[in-house]
Amino acid sequence: IPDLTYDGLSKSAYFWVGTGPQPNSAGKKIPNERGYIDPIGAYNEETIVLELPGEMTIFDIDFLAIWDDETKENFGSVLIPDELNIPPSLTKIIKHESRLPNCEQLHQKLQLNWEIFGPQITFQMVAQIEPKDYIAFGLSGSKNSSQMIGSDVAVSHLDGHLGYTSDYNISGKFPCTNIFGNYRGVCLDSRVGGVDNYQIHLFERVDSLTKITFRRNIINTGDEGDLVYEKNGQYIVWAIGKLNSLREPNIHYIYPKGDVRLEFGRKAENNCFHFTSLKESVGIIQPKAKPWGPLRLLNRTLTTFYARIGDAGGLKGYYGSSGSGSPGMVWYINGLLAPILYVKRGRTYTFRVEGGNNPYNAHLYHPLYITNDPNGGFVEHTDSERKKYVVYAGVEFDKKGRPTPTSAGRLCAWLPYQHTDKRKADNFHNFIQYRSSLNYTCEEGNAAILQWTPNSSVPDVVYYQSYTHRNMGHKIVVLDDFSVNISSFAPNISLSLTLINTQQLFNFQGFIHILYRSSDHYYSIQIFTELHVRRGKRSHFAVDAQL
Repeated sequence: IPDLTYDGLSKSAYFWVGTGPQPNSAGKKIPNERGYIDPIGAYNEETIVLELPGEMTIFDIDFLAIWDDETKENFGSVLIPDELNIPPSLTKIIKHESRLPNCEQLHQKLQLNWEIFGPQITFQMVAQIEPKDYIAFGLSGSKNSSQMIGSDVAVSHLDGHLGYTSDYNISGKFPCTNIFGNYRGVCLDSRVGGVDNYQIHLFERVDSLTKITFRRNIINTGDEGDLVYEKNGQYIVWAIGKLNSLREPNIHYIYPKGDVRLEFGRKAENNCFHFTSLKESVGIIQPKAKPWGPLRLLNRTLTTFYARIGDAGGLKGYYGSSGSGSPGMVWYINGLLAPILYVKRGRTYTFRVEGGNNPYNAHLYHPLYITNDPNGGFVEHTDSERKKYVVYAGVEFDKKGRPTPTSAGRLCAWLPYQHTDKRKADNFHNFIQYRSSLNYTCEEGNAAILQWTPNSSVPDVVYYQSYTHRNMGHKIVVLDDFSVNISSFAPNISLSLTLINTQQLFNFQGFIHILYRSSDHYYSIQIFTELHVRRGKRSHFAVDAQL
């Protein structure tokens, strides 16, 4: 649909297909362009692609509409002409049949199957996800809407050939954090004094589908923190997200925006459709979002870094740049989303840290520190885990070895506006466009000052991270010298070098410096590279830099 515009004011409007001369209530809703079956939001001259679900094809429908399922009103539609000349579909149907009698399609990529038998309820989650993703599902923290805070959820994932389902209590939208002796956030029940009551039954991964079956008692779970499954209607929550390196759930990237209500005690009903994917046999590869980064801060004269926090930016943002899931907040250094920093040994660097200084607000309390730990989150490590890593700056230790962060400054943050749909972050072509959509605010107070002089004992790669949460920062590349500088004017912001080596081995390590002029502006781009060319060989090196 090219240039679609819709105000999004209806709370029950869907993309709707069916048969007949005009749109009608006998039709069916289909997923939107991101796979959601929720009521659609606003569109402003957007070009979108819709996929008919399961085995449905264009020959099975007579119309496509935006339809209000509550008022039975047609907001706009198009009739599908007869006898269309359409090439064969490149879509592969992936069928799944569950032995459980009830099925609800929560998303184009997620099905929930269940059955109540005696005192137990059995669930099967089937999801078309990456191997490192998790599925979260459970009862809402509110009896009147779908609410993550206060919810009681099961988090399921595969780790190689093993499957896991764990009981979680959600008291905050941030990783589980010890706040003055009490754990808050997304925490295992066992961490907050509860009991893990889910029993995993079956698990497998077949044809890109992760399938995990587990069960739980409906009542008498032995855990006061567990919510009770009832046979009448209840609001639920669900999400798909990325696991961190410790196989813990990080921020989710697929989740519903509105309310989802299910009746667990209903008669057997199947509202699901088959999964689909593009056929690999014809050379078609499922498109993936091109990441915005990794971004880099590489300037031989730069010695001051401004460290603030901001939104992680969907799959194109922190995950696409670092390969790691994030807690939803990441470091923004000099306005860039978790860039790779380049520093020189023997030079003193100043970090002005503005990541929040209120330890009672775990979501927005982020002292910065420098370490050889690629994940960070020093406060979450056990004593034995802390001994594995070196802290180079940002943490002091008393005589008993107890740590205290030294760089907790006021809070400055780039955050989405209140009514922004964060699920659309991947619609932005680059990070600068995305950052322009965020709201930048600073609290009163001062920045914390962290000064660091890397010496000869510092390894070539270290990391800047948050003291409280894992996976918020990125690499710091430590160099002995910014020695090599090649200058060139490049009107298309690209530079190609062809090297023909006449020596035994040609080694090049340093910077390629591009000075680009556009109108009355100059852009300086520096790229660090290493080249190794053997004698008599020709090496072609291309640079494509994004401003």
